[in-house]
Amino acid sequence: MLRCVTCCCCVGSALHRYNPMKLSVAFVVDELAFRDTAHCVEFMTPCGVVLVPDGNHIDCKQSFTAVLAMQ
Repeated sequence: MLRCVTCCCCVGSALHRYNPMKLSVAFVVDELAFRDTAHCVEFMTPCGVVLVPDGNHIDCKQSFTAVLAMQ
């Protein structure tokens, strides 16, 4: 549970910094030390993170409010 809250805080911080741009999923994978992209996306999806259609980037503007609500 602690990792979940910590990750939401970190993702929320990154989304705020890069808002309204796109943020690479690979960046989040590297920064939060996920095993791979699939595990990262699996974690972020229930948190309300919205991926752009290519699936490789986070839509920061659409995701920011949802992620903040998780904190």
